[in-house]
Amino acid sequence: MNWVKKLITNRDNRKKRLIKSKRLITKIIFIMDRVEIAFPVVLTFFCLGIIVYLLFQLKVEGMETILDFIIASMAGLFLIFSLVNKNFSDRWKYIASGTIMTLLCLIGFVIVMIISLQQMDGSVARVISLVSLIISRLDELIDYIKFQIGYATTRKNEKELEINDLEGEGIFNNMFDSKK
Repeated sequence: MNWVKKLITNRDNRKKRLIKSKRLITKIIFIMDRVEIAFPVVLTFFCLGIIVYLLFQLKVEGMETILDFIIASMAGLFLIFSLVNKNFSDRWKYIASGTIMTLLCLIGFVIVMIISLQQMDGSVARVISLVSLIISRLDELIDYIKFQIGYATTRKNEKELEINDLEGEGIFNNMFDSKK
């Protein structure tokens, strides 16, 4: 009988250790997920802060062109990010979104700054802005059309089901009573 108590005690201790380790791992994963969320957000606000700072430096010659190019390029990069992210499955969004956003902010912002310093006029920025505007507008129109077509199709099918139900009813049903 003593061996049964030892077995039960050992199993109970293993269960408690397993539960304790799972709780600790769950807390660590939760904290790491929050850090993974916070890092790209902080980085994005840092980049936007740099752009706002550069707005106050418009007295410097050529700063308008540099700023126009930076804003247009970052808008284009984040448009690409939203298009790529929209086509990811939930699993891939969880895995790759933060990484892609961080790469866009860090590497993209540095490259954009280097290229923008070499610009002599704002023609490239205008082209990037125009292309970003056209692509984003087309993307929004496609989403709008898909939603409206889906909604219209659903409503049509519901009405056809109502008509089929009415056709299946007998003529002596109260619904066809003329006194109502």
